[in-house]
Amino acid sequence: MVWGIDKSMIDSESVIYSVGVGSNIDFDLELIDSLGVTVHAFDPTPEA
Repeated sequence: MVWGIDKSMIDSESVIYSVGVGSNIDFDLELIDSLGVTVHAFDPTPEA
């Protein structure tokens, strides 16, 4: 998968709120691994 994001606007002090993650958190993990950000992930569905 490919995601577009302007990394110049995010640094290791950024906090990301990811809503509707479902069962795929690859994007969130990549943000943590590559940028060192804090991610708070939320999904209201029972499967998540």
